[in-house]
Amino acid sequence: NCETHVFKETVTKQPTTVEKGRKTLICIQCGEKTKEAVATFTIEDFTAKKIANLKASKTGKTTVSLKWKQLSWATGYYVYIKKDGEWTRIRTIKDFEQVTTTIKGLKSGRKYKFYVQGYYKQGGEIHRTEKSDVITVRTK
Repeated sequence: NCETHVFKETVTKQPTTVEKGRKTLICIQCGEKTKEAVATFTIEDFTAKKIANLKASKTGKTTVSLKWKQLSWATGYYVYIKKDGEWTRIRTIKDFEQVTTTIKGLKSGRKYKFYVQGYYKQGGEIHRTEKSDVITVRTK
């Protein structure tokens, strides 16, 4: 046993379209396990979720830094930009805890639109959440 546990989540049962998943929390320092946590969603519940609080946390002449609220059980996030009237995925974030990203190579003094979408990977399938609200950001 250690004095202060640092737990890592391990998925022990993936959620399906009709059954909720399970996670086990294991201390990375001493190996102690807590009881399983039952997921609060099925795949349909997950895909109905939406990324919250998408904001531009910092803007520069050619960069925009985006930030949003972490989504439970997401495998990661897709970041989209609207260019020439079309939405393009510009970033795939594979760590669900990473809720910031910086987009580089933009033009100074222009407006850009962004949205973020969570995804959950199960086997060979990818399930996506609803799109976040679209934000418009002007570079300096």
